[in-house]
Amino acid sequence: MWEDSSTTGDNEIHVFSGTPTVQYTNIQGGWSGTGNINLDPIFADTVHFYLDPSSPCIDAGNPDASYNDLEDPDRPGFARFPAMGTLRNDMGAYGGPGIAEWIITGIKEDTNLPNGNWPDQLELYQNFPNPFNPTTTIKYFLPTGGKVEIAIFNALGQRIKVWVNPYQEAGAHKVVWDGTTDSGQQAGSGLYFYRIRTGQHTIIRKMILLR
Repeated sequence: MWEDSSTTGDNEIHVFSGTPTVQYTNIQGGWSGTGNINLDPIFADTVHFYLDPSSPCIDAGNPDASYNDLEDPDRPGFARFPAMGTLRNDMGAYGGPGIAEWIITGIKEDTNLPNGNWPDQLELYQNFPNPFNPTTTIKYFLPTGGKVEIAIFNALGQRIKVWVNPYQEAGAHKVVWDGTTDSGQQAGSGLYFYRIRTGQHTIIRKMILLR
């Protein structure tokens, strides 16, 4: 309940009788109760109310396991988007066990952007240059805005690099990989796979790093 003031009239929530019990809620101005906070929620996107990774509302909801977020199958112990953080429930629109499953739709073969026309579906283009050393650019197109994850895997299927954007506008985007892992180590020569994952779609391609 943060900046929930109505455009006309007075407050939107009225208590006519009794005493409400409010717990694990972010209430502007404060409210007495277990787990309540009075902090800016820090939205990454104020249209869809996705929480920024720095939000104090992440992992601040009811700690009872029955309220846990769904687990990301690629990151055991961490929540599946649009929930954030670990498995503890978030305060906000998306915390808890009710968010949707990821659906992998398959691996897409190489395609190019046809005649400069924008596609009407998710696209992941071949990296350039390929083979590469030391950097390469990965371009992609989003038909609609939403969360985007770009990940790189080695030939053993181990994820070595990931970029996550809680909300990215529709359109053309790119990331540049400098050949390092998330831990800052130099990746060795060889075959790598790069993957884009959005709310319901996944595309995977391959590339070659030559040192």
